[in-house]
Amino acid sequence: MGVFSTIIIFVAAYLLQTTFAGYIAIFGIKPDLILAALICFGAFHGKEKGALMAVVMGIVVDLLFGKIFGVNTLMYLYIVVAASVIFEYLFEHNVLTVGTVTFVLSLAGGVIYSLILVLSGQSFGLLFIVKMVAPYALYTAVAAAVIHPVLARIYRRYEIA
Repeated sequence: MGVFSTIIIFVAAYLLQTTFAGYIAIFGIKPDLILAALICFGAFHGKEKGALMAVVMGIVVDLLFGKIFGVNTLMYLYIVVAASVIFEYLFEHNVLTVGTVTFVLSLAGGVIYSLILVLSGQSFGLLFIVKMVAPYALYTAVAAAVIHPVLARIYRRYEIA
Protein backbone atom coordinates (compact mmCIF):
# COMPACT_ATOMS: atom_id res chain seq x y z
CA MET A 1 0.00 0.00 0.00
CA GLY A 2 2.86 2.42 0.75
CA VAL A 3 4.45 2.23 -2.71
CA PHE A 4 1.10 2.35 -4.48
CA SER A 5 -0.10 5.36 -2.47
CA THR A 6 3.22 7.14 -3.07
CA ILE A 7 2.89 6.63 -6.82
CA ILE A 8 -0.70 7.90 -6.72
CA ILE A 9 0.29 10.99 -4.69
CA PHE A 10 3.08 12.01 -7.06
CA VAL A 11 1.17 11.21 -10.24
CA ALA A 12 -1.61 13.41 -8.85
CA ALA A 13 0.91 16.15 -7.98
CA TYR A 14 2.36 15.97 -11.49
CA LEU A 15 -1.07 16.06 -13.14
CA LEU A 16 -2.18 18.98 -10.97
CA GLN A 17 1.06 20.82 -11.76
CA THR A 18 0.67 20.38 -15.49
CA THR A 19 -3.06 21.01 -15.71
CA PHE A 20 -4.56 22.80 -12.70
CA ALA A 21 -1.65 25.07 -11.71
CA GLY A 22 -2.13 27.19 -14.82
CA TYR A 23 -5.66 28.00 -13.72
CA ILE A 24 -4.61 29.17 -10.29
CA ALA A 25 -1.64 31.24 -11.49
CA ILE A 26 -1.52 34.74 -10.07
CA PHE A 27 0.16 37.25 -12.38
CA GLY A 28 1.69 34.34 -14.25
CA ILE A 29 3.21 32.79 -11.12
CA LYS A 30 2.32 29.17 -10.41
CA PRO A 31 3.02 27.25 -7.22
CA ASP A 32 5.35 24.28 -7.50
CA LEU A 33 2.88 21.60 -6.41
CA ILE A 34 5.44 18.86 -6.96
CA LEU A 35 7.92 20.55 -4.61
CA ALA A 36 5.17 21.14 -2.05
CA ALA A 37 4.20 17.46 -2.18
CA LEU A 38 7.86 16.42 -1.92
CA ILE A 39 8.44 18.57 1.16
CA CYS A 40 5.33 17.15 2.84
CA PHE A 41 6.39 13.62 1.85
CA GLY A 42 9.83 14.22 3.37
CA ALA A 43 8.22 15.54 6.55
CA PHE A 44 6.35 12.26 6.98
CA HIS A 45 8.91 9.78 5.66
CA GLY A 46 12.31 11.28 6.48
CA LYS A 47 15.26 12.37 4.42
CA GLU A 48 16.14 9.05 2.78
CA LYS A 49 12.74 8.37 1.22
CA GLY A 50 12.25 12.09 0.62
CA ALA A 51 15.58 12.26 -1.21
CA LEU A 52 14.69 9.25 -3.36
CA MET A 53 11.37 10.76 -4.40
CA ALA A 54 13.02 14.17 -4.95
CA VAL A 55 15.48 12.62 -7.40
CA VAL A 56 12.76 10.66 -9.21
CA MET A 57 10.43 13.65 -9.54
CA GLY A 58 13.34 15.98 -10.31
CA ILE A 59 14.37 13.81 -13.24
CA VAL A 60 10.78 13.76 -14.50
CA VAL A 61 10.57 17.56 -14.28
CA ASP A 62 14.01 17.99 -15.88
CA LEU A 63 13.10 15.71 -18.77
CA LEU A 64 9.79 17.41 -19.44
CA PHE A 65 10.32 21.05 -18.49
CA GLY A 66 13.96 21.70 -17.58
CA LYS A 67 16.11 24.26 -19.31
CA ILE A 68 19.30 22.67 -18.00
CA PHE A 69 19.09 18.95 -17.26
CA GLY A 70 19.76 18.12 -13.61
CA VAL A 71 19.14 21.53 -12.09
CA ASN A 72 15.60 20.76 -10.93
CA THR A 73 16.73 17.37 -9.65
CA LEU A 74 19.48 18.92 -7.55
CA MET A 75 17.22 21.70 -6.29
CA TYR A 76 14.47 19.27 -5.31
CA LEU A 77 17.03 17.01 -3.65
CA TYR A 78 18.66 19.77 -1.60
CA ILE A 79 15.38 21.40 -0.60
CA VAL A 80 13.67 18.13 0.41
CA VAL A 81 16.67 16.85 2.38
CA ALA A 82 17.05 20.21 4.15
CA ALA A 83 13.32 20.29 4.95
CA SER A 84 13.40 16.68 6.19
CA VAL A 85 16.34 17.43 8.48
CA ILE A 86 14.54 20.49 9.85
CA PHE A 87 11.38 18.45 10.45
CA GLU A 88 13.41 15.81 12.34
CA TYR A 89 14.23 18.48 14.93
CA LEU A 90 10.75 19.94 15.19
CA PHE A 91 8.49 18.33 17.75
CA GLU A 92 5.44 18.82 15.59
CA HIS A 93 5.12 19.69 11.95
CA ASN A 94 1.88 21.49 11.40
CA VAL A 95 0.56 23.77 8.68
CA LEU A 96 2.47 26.80 9.98
CA THR A 97 5.84 25.07 10.26
CA VAL A 98 5.43 23.32 6.91
CA GLY A 99 4.49 26.61 5.25
CA THR A 100 7.37 28.51 6.85
CA VAL A 101 10.00 25.88 6.04
CA THR A 102 8.68 25.59 2.48
CA PHE A 103 8.77 29.36 1.99
CA VAL A 104 12.34 29.76 3.24
CA LEU A 105 13.70 26.79 1.30
CA SER A 106 11.74 27.62 -1.88
CA LEU A 107 13.06 31.16 -1.72
CA ALA A 108 16.62 29.94 -1.29
CA GLY A 109 16.17 27.38 -4.06
CA GLY A 110 14.68 29.98 -6.39
CA VAL A 111 17.58 32.34 -5.82
CA ILE A 112 20.12 29.57 -6.42
CA TYR A 113 18.22 28.41 -9.52
CA SER A 114 18.26 31.99 -10.84
CA LEU A 115 22.01 32.22 -10.22
CA ILE A 116 22.56 28.95 -12.10
CA LEU A 117 20.60 30.34 -15.05
CA VAL A 118 22.69 33.53 -14.94
CA LEU A 119 25.88 31.45 -14.96
CA SER A 120 24.55 29.57 -17.99
CA GLY A 121 24.24 32.79 -19.95
CA GLN A 122 20.70 33.98 -19.23
CA SER A 123 20.29 37.41 -17.73
CA PHE A 124 18.13 38.16 -14.72
CA GLY A 125 18.21 41.09 -12.40
CA LEU A 126 17.49 41.50 -8.73
CA LEU A 127 14.04 42.69 -9.69
CA PHE A 128 13.32 39.23 -11.16
CA ILE A 129 13.99 37.64 -7.77
CA VAL A 130 11.72 40.14 -6.01
CA LYS A 131 8.92 39.98 -8.61
CA MET A 132 9.01 36.27 -9.46
CA VAL A 133 10.96 34.14 -6.98
CA ALA A 134 9.55 35.57 -3.74
CA PRO A 135 5.89 35.24 -4.84
CA TYR A 136 6.67 31.74 -6.21
CA ALA A 137 8.10 30.76 -2.82
CA LEU A 138 5.09 32.19 -1.00
CA TYR A 139 2.63 30.45 -3.33
CA THR A 140 4.48 27.14 -3.00
CA ALA A 141 4.41 27.54 0.80
CA VAL A 142 0.64 28.05 0.72
CA ALA A 143 0.32 24.95 -1.48
CA ALA A 144 2.40 22.93 1.00
CA ALA A 145 0.24 24.18 3.87
CA VAL A 146 -2.82 22.90 1.99
CA ILE A 147 -1.24 19.59 0.92
CA HIS A 148 0.17 18.72 4.36
CA PRO A 149 -3.14 18.12 6.20
CA VAL A 150 -4.48 16.16 3.23
CA LEU A 151 -1.47 13.84 3.25
CA ALA A 152 -1.61 13.61 7.05
CA ARG A 153 -5.20 12.45 6.84
CA ILE A 154 -4.36 9.90 4.14
CA TYR A 155 -1.42 8.58 6.14
CA ARG A 156 -3.44 8.33 9.35
CA ARG A 157 -6.32 6.61 7.64
CA TYR A 158 -4.23 3.99 5.90
CA GLU A 159 -1.41 3.94 8.48
CA ILE A 160 1.16 4.45 5.75
CA ALA A 161 3.78 6.62 7.45
